[in-house]
Amino acid sequence: MSRICVNVLSVINSASNITSEIIDGVEHIVVKDVCPVIDDIVLNGGLYPADEISKGFKSLEGKPMPYGHPKIEGQYVSASNVRAVN
Repeated sequence: MSRICVNVLSVINSASNITSEIIDGVEHIVVKDVCPVIDDIVLNGGLYPADEISKGFKSLEGKPMPYGHPKIEGQYVSASNVRAVN
């Protein structure tokens, strides 16, 4: 099976949705109100239909979404762990 990597560019409609926060002395850029999932996409063999995404994406509000899966000392950890995304 071949794999294709697709990079998606999202437009942020308002500069007020972009802020910065200092966490453990390190600046982090925070972007609010962006849905990180594309309608009708297949991820890890599962289909994510548009109607289901529209029902659930608000539950992601306020959740950290690091680029890549976070690790601490080489072990995968939840993105909910603030130290994992530093």
